[in-house]
Amino acid sequence: MSIAERSRSELVYQNLVAQLYDFYLFYANTLFALILLYAAWAFTEEPHWGLAWAGAALAVAIYVLERSARNSFERFHARRTNLLKLEEAA
Repeated sequence: MSIAERSRSELVYQNLVAQLYDFYLFYANTLFALILLYAAWAFTEEPHWGLAWAGAALAVAIYVLERSARNSFERFHARRTNLLKLEEAA
């Protein structure tokens, strides 16, 4: 593999990281932060209906963020695997 081909592969890989893996990290970290935020709020507040509504909203947010994180990671992994197969073939 020539230097130009390696350089191109590196650019493609960096592009994959920027487009997909960084989003995975954002979704996963936001999910974790929201869970910690809700837990901290639940322990410092007296139980009331606002806490229940926030819990329901958190459940929806957890579902959406988990699915988004999984989708981003799966797409990143598939494209990275294809890139590595192309490099091996060259």
